[in-house]
Parts: sequence; C-alpha cells; structure tokens
Amino acid sequence: MYYIGVDSGGTKTSAILTNEKGELIKQVRFGAGNIAVLGAKLAKQLIEDLINSLVTKSEIKNIAWATFAFAGAGREKEKEFAKNIITSVGIKKFSVMTDAEIRYYSIFEERSGILVAAGTGSVCIIRDKRGLRQIGGLGYFLGDEGSGFDIGRKAIRKALTDWQFNKPQSLLTKELLGFYNVSHAEELMTMLYSQTNAQNFISSCAKLICQQSEKNDPDAKEIVNSAAKSLLQLTLTAAKQVGLNPSYEVALTGGVLNESSAMFSEFKKLAQEDGIEFKYVKQNLSPEAGAVLNSMKMTSALISTEVKNNLNKIYFQ
Repeated sequence: MYYIGVDSGGTKTSAILTNEKGELIKQVRFGAGNIAVLGAKLAKQLIEDLINSLVTKSEIKNIAWATFAFAGAGREKEKEFAKNIITSVGIKKFSVMTDAEIRYYSIFEERSGILVAAGTGSVCIIRDKRGLRQIGGLGYFLGDEGSGFDIGRKAIRKALTDWQFNKPQSLLTKELLGFYNVSHAEELMTMLYSQTNAQNFISSCAKLICQQSEKNDPDAKEIVNSAAKSLLQLTLTAAKQVGLNPSYEVALTGGVLNESSAMFSEFKKLAQEDGIEFKYVKQNLSPEAGAVLNSMKMTSALISTEVKNNLNKIYFQ
C-alpha cells in the first residue's frame, strides 16, 4: 500500500510517495500551487500531473491515503473545489488542508503550540483546546505582513522612490538591480507589471534582502527589522488567544524565517528585548513527510520508531 504527502505553496509544490514503512519511493516537484489563485483548469492540471508522476493508473487503487496541503485552501469553498478534482483523478481516500496546517502538523502533530510561517506569504497557526486556528494569512492584498512578498515590495518601492526623487542609488538598490538583471530602477516597474505572477516576482528577492541585512546594509536592516516586528506582533496576538506563557512552544518556519536567516535572528532579538522568552522548537519533519504521517494516522496504521525515522530522512534538496 502507498501513502502520499503533498505540500503545495505559493511558490512551489512538492509531493512524495512512500510505502507502509515510511520509506521514500518517489518524490516530484512542480510550480506554484495556491488553489485559490490557480483557477479550475490549472489546479486540475497540477493535481493530475503530480498524481500521474507518482503512480500509474493501475497503482491508484493501492493508495491507502493521500494528504493534500494547498495554499489558499483555508475556506470551505476552496476545499470542496480541491476535493472534487482529487476525486475525479481516482483517489478515494484523502484529506485536504492548508499548507500552513500541514507545516504545523509536521512540527507539533497534536500538541499545542504556535507556528509562525513566512515564505511568499505569512500566517500564524495555533492549537489550543478549541483546535487549530489561523491568525493572519489574509493574502498579499490584505495582509501577509513580514512575508517574502512584504520584504520584496518594500525593497522595490524604496528603489523606485529613490529613482523618482533623483537620489543616488543605494547599495541595496544596486544589488536588487543585479538580482533582476536590469540596469535602471524604472525597469523594475516595467518588469513587475508584465508578470503573470507578480507575487512570486516580488517575493523572489526577499532572501537577497535578508542576506544584505546580515552584511549590515542599513536599508536592508530596516526592512528586515520591520518585517520581524510584524511577525512578532502576529505571534503575540496568537499567544494572547491561548494565554501568554513564556514557555509556550513557538516554531519559526518558511523560506524567509528559517533558522539560518536574518529574519529568524531579528525575531528572537526583538522578542527578547520585549522580555518574551518563547520556547523555540525546530522542524525535524518536512511538510511532505508530515503529510504522509497524517495519511498513516488516518488509516490507523502502525507508526513505529522505524517509520518515524524513515520519514525524518525525507527532504527535498
């Protein structure tokens, strides 16, 4: 029997197939997978492509359970939309949740905690006696403060503002122009408004901004500080929901909030300056492996130490 785990975010989609021992059989990667943004045709194509890449048509019947985690699947309407597509592909036993929820599960499983995720977008997930709840995650039009999109937008806006007022190019702007392979700041605006996925275009430079912050670039440091403050405020709002406790477990994850990033360090520094000492926990299980673990639990499969160890080894390079 096979188990499938899918983690589909605003930038990329990754999926794995394992056996009942948690041993990796196959892994595949595709593009952006926000179910609310893709639309019916592209979403159907994505799901069909990843399933067909993992198993043959004759093997679909051997899927014991599949867990699909999509960005944009927080509302019931989008969940039902995804479920209908998955059913049409031939999978009968499956779960649908958001990419933030599976990231939470891959760290805490059923334990109470606070997940702060900042990648292309940003969101906070908490679990208390009432279950899982989401704070933030309103998308780049209405929220996503502290996200890669937020960081990139501020950097591009700074470059364009300096250009409009004939200010000398800052070091950060020069790095930004090099990243996008253009010579002048105004070209960024032309490129931006010609993109089919402006959100990914803007957020793609976020890691560069974080790297420049680590090199003490003043403009980059200001942007990173502002983003970290937004994420800390999101976390404190979540903590108040469960009763602020200094020993409460907090996990910081995502493309711009991983343990080696400037954002991670800035977040912890700001929290400490406010006298808050959260108990920080690491992510040892990838979201895709977490999705497989959820699939196994849905079938009441025996999850031994061997199974857990096998799942812990699964990571995309």
